[in-house]
Amino acid sequence: MVVRRHARRRIGDFGELTFNQRWELLFGSPMLIPGDFGGEDEMRMAWDGHRDEIVAEFIERRGSGKRPFAQWMFEIVPAHGERPVTGTFPDGCDGNWRLHGILHTHLQPPAQEAEHRFLYRIGIIDRDEYEEAEAAYQDECDFYTRLFASIPKQQRLSTPACAGGNE
Repeated sequence: MVVRRHARRRIGDFGELTFNQRWELLFGSPMLIPGDFGGEDEMRMAWDGHRDEIVAEFIERRGSGKRPFAQWMFEIVPAHGERPVTGTFPDGCDGNWRLHGILHTHLQPPAQEAEHRFLYRIGIIDRDEYEEAEAAYQDECDFYTRLFASIPKQQRLSTPACAGGNE
C-alpha cells in the first residue's frame, strides 16, 4: 500500500500564500474545504512569515479596531486570554462559534466584549484607533437598535447590548 506523506514546510516555504491560506489567516476558517494548511503548525509558520502584510490588509479592508484571526490565535489569546463573554450570549452555545479552539464572534447582539475595546484595554491599539473604531461601533449599534426597535416586542429574541441588554 502506498502512503502519501506531506513534506513539512518551513517559514521560507510560504513565499506566496494561496487564496485559501490567506483567508484562513484572516478569518479563521478556509473559504474552500478542505483547507490548504497541513495543521496549526503550518498555519503558524505562514503567519510568522506574512504577519505584517496580513495585519495591514485586514485593517485596510475591515477598519480600525479589529485584527485578523491568526493574530488572535497566535498572539493575543495566548498572552491576554479571550474577549469576555457578555450577558447576551446564550449559555452553552459558545462551542458552536469556536474556531481553532478560540471564541471569536462578531454577532448582533454582541456575544463578547467589543473587539476594539478589548484591544485598547490590553494595549494593542492606540487612542486614535480606538476612537475611530468606537465611532464606527456606535453607528453600528444605532443601526441595530433602530432595526430591533422596528420588530414587535413579542417577536424579539433580545435587544442589542449597546441598547441596554436583553428585554
